[in-house]
Amino acid sequence: MIAGQQRRGTLFRDALRFRWPIIVAAVVVGTALGVLLSLQRPPSFVSAARVLINPLVGNPYTPERTGDDLVSLQTEAEVVTSDPIGSEAADIAGLPETSSLLSSGVRVTVPANTQILDISVTGKDKAEVADAADALATAYLESREALAQDVVETQSNKLEQQIASTEARLAEAQQAAENGPVNARQTQRRIADSAQADLYNLRALQTEVENTATDPGRITEPAQEGAAGSALTRLLLLLVGVLGGCLVGLYGALTRERSTGLVRTPSELTALGIHVLGNFVGKDARRGQGEEPLRRMRSEILSSITPPAVVAICAASSEEQSSALARGLATSLAVLDHKSIYVSTDGREVASSNGASGLSEAVLDREDPTTLLLPVVGKQLSYLPAGKESVAAREHFVSPLFTDVIFRLRRSRAFIFLAAPPVLQTDGEAAAAAADVVILVVVANHTTIDQVQAATTLLAVKKVRLLGVAFVPAVLRVPDRYERLWSGPVAPKRWLRR
Repeated sequence: MIAGQQRRGTLFRDALRFRWPIIVAAVVVGTALGVLLSLQRPPSFVSAARVLINPLVGNPYTPERTGDDLVSLQTEAEVVTSDPIGSEAADIAGLPETSSLLSSGVRVTVPANTQILDISVTGKDKAEVADAADALATAYLESREALAQDVVETQSNKLEQQIASTEARLAEAQQAAENGPVNARQTQRRIADSAQADLYNLRALQTEVENTATDPGRITEPAQEGAAGSALTRLLLLLVGVLGGCLVGLYGALTRERSTGLVRTPSELTALGIHVLGNFVGKDARRGQGEEPLRRMRSEILSSITPPAVVAICAASSEEQSSALARGLATSLAVLDHKSIYVSTDGREVASSNGASGLSEAVLDREDPTTLLLPVVGKQLSYLPAGKESVAAREHFVSPLFTDVIFRLRRSRAFIFLAAPPVLQTDGEAAAAAADVVILVVVANHTTIDQVQAATTLLAVKKVRLLGVAFVPAVLRVPDRYERLWSGPVAPKRWLRR
């Protein structure tokens, strides 16, 4: 679980570092699509009309209101975009009621601390957008004026009814004051005077209501012919393409990185509970041509095992780095006067390709392997080539013939470094089983975590001791001073591959 969490923690970083071509390609494609969509999108035009709103009867925009109440203009802005106003504007501008100009193309804003509405219309025809903006402003003002007139008329009618009722009450009181009982005439006169005063006040109020202003406002700035407004839209389409491409590319990079599961750093191996003997990938290792990691591995070997001992250098994926590492370790121990033998299984090495007998002859022809050893540095460092029939000999690694060869080499009482085939192959598995300890070679950015886990599981099942892991680059170099020891009659410099 901990290993999985650490792996997820480095997944994003590794996706950016190693899968950046996927992200770049997706961004390029997304940008191209954004440009294509922006070019195919027809140009749009914007026209705006500015309307100043006047206070009306029953309207909150009266001189007595404070500036805090102006926020209610947002309600008026919503009224402009309502269906009734849109229908009236369509009639004025001669547009169909379903026109998008009067629905999705309308935008109403309120400048701060003003009683002004900015009505803008966006569309594909620069003349139509101007007509639509003016039509909306006109329809809105007409609607407000009609509403104000309705309010005035309603109030006037109510006052008219009250006046008629008061006049009737006045006439009744006057009649009673003249012809009624003598003792009640004084009271009726007072009632008539009160009704007369009420009638005066009601007629004055009716006159005031009828004279109420119903001017809803005016268009202070009529709409002009629409100006091009698609530049921002095109830029947004381009940005959406770039952002979409980036997200898709990142998703693809993460998916690809997750599916491959390559080992990128030694910490991923440590998270799996595997001891890293030497890291040949860091800057310090490259600067010293891998000498410091070789020293660390040499120290681990000397503290863990004693000769005679067979150390199988097995790769989890590719065997190309096993030979270089085995040769480097053998040389490193020989430098300290520890007798070492490097055993190769790769027939592509120079000595084998030049016809030198070696491991294959010891396995197939049952020759004594100790008589086939080629001296490299006195008696301390010897080399057993893969032989002339290295491919055929590998078929017999699973047989007692191979284990007999290893048994005979042990008689030399030396450290025997066997550059074995990949451990997940049958011949590599047999070679590892014949060794005392195994050093697993993991190639950075090439070996997968699944391969490492499969290799360690196999070794555990075979009850083979895993000394640790060597984390190496795709091309492993040993120090030049070690390389020079291998030049000469046994193998020229750069003897590993031609």
